[in-house]
Amino acid sequence: MPLLSELPIVSTIYSPVRKLMETMTSPDSGGFKQVVLFEYPRKGLWTLGFLAGDVPFEDSRPPAHSIFVPTAPNPTTGFMLIVPREEIRPTTLTIEAAFQMIVSAGVAVPLTLRLPTDIDAGSNEDTPPAG
Repeated sequence: MPLLSELPIVSTIYSPVRKLMETMTSPDSGGFKQVVLFEYPRKGLWTLGFLAGDVPFEDSRPPAHSIFVPTAPNPTTGFMLIVPREEIRPTTLTIEAAFQMIVSAGVAVPLTLRLPTDIDAGSNEDTPPAG
């Protein structure tokens, strides 16, 4: 099986995405903290996103987080959503594994996907991609 970077479409965006991923995951960047899932755009459809930070509200609203939702197959584009904490499900995917999943347009998916029960409990370990 060819390396992800050798696939025709993927190879044109792999290098810039790799650099973005390295920047966003370095300890000094203050980048993405964790890979998460949440139901969007409707209940029953799960969206993969990157936990970017906390969103403090002035009023008594429940805690929320800013989530960056990348677009496939080019995760350098996407959008940011503010999602209530109770609607976010952390995953055990590493940020690198999530980027591979996105760049491959879902072809390189993990064999299994575990969901810890708490947003702060994720270990960010992943199961190697299938295939």
